Amino acid sequence: MQHGFAQSVKSVHPSITKPKDTLQVSGVILDVVSKRPLYGVYVSYKDYGAAITDSLGHFSIAVPNMQITLMVKAEDYNNQQVALKGRSSIEILLQKSGAASFYNEIVTPSRQVSRSKITGAMDAIETKGNWNADPGSVDNFLQGKVSGLNVIRRSGTPAAGANLYLRGYNSLYASNQPIIIVDGVYYDNATYGASLNKGYYNNPLSFIDLKDIDKITVIKDATSTYGSKGANGAIIITTARA
Repeated sequence: MQHGFAQSVKSVHPSITKPKDTLQVSGVILDVVSKRPLYGVYVSYKDYGAAITDSLGHFSIAVPNMQITLMVKAEDYNNQQVALKGRSSIEILLQKSGAASFYNEIVTPSRQVSRSKITGAMDAIETKGNWNADPGSVDNFLQGKVSGLNVIRRSGTPAAGANLYLRGYNSLYASNQPIIIVDGVYYDNATYGASLNKGYYNNPLSFIDLKDIDKITVIKDATSTYGSKGANGAIIITTARA
């Protein structure tokens, strides 16, 4: 009776066979600093195969050939692409998310793109909520973090903000500051009117809580995307999402 039941189950649930050209790649994933194994790291190749590392950092994944590139993703670590180059066993070292990586994704006006595929003049800053000190506003925070970006503080008054200039001055009469995009929406950063208090300036960027910011992308030449408004560049701010 048991034999007959097993035969009926087998007929209802046919076995799934892998393609004949499937190969197996195994490896271990470690932290680049401590060299400790990383658990729960997601390793994949397009829609072909995927695997998750065990408590010892080991994984095994099916691949069509030994010349493909694996995508490695882990929480609190930078994404990484690893080319097999004929290897069937590999060791992968991951960096913490605070470190700069060639494979991190950059927020562009149209989508998120891997840094390795960016051809334009862009810089990206990932805050990840790691604020060692409160700079007061977004413009002050950018000081010294982007090449070619001049940050000139308006005064020593708290929250007065700063003037931002990408690649110097472009006009004697028109605005020389880049446009600000927050979560895909134009953000008016102009200062209207004058204060009765000397040295005080209105800074619209001070209304953005720094701890809500996830990524900042600085585009040094945004004319092709935003037209004449982007002649002075663009700063794209992406807030954190639950």
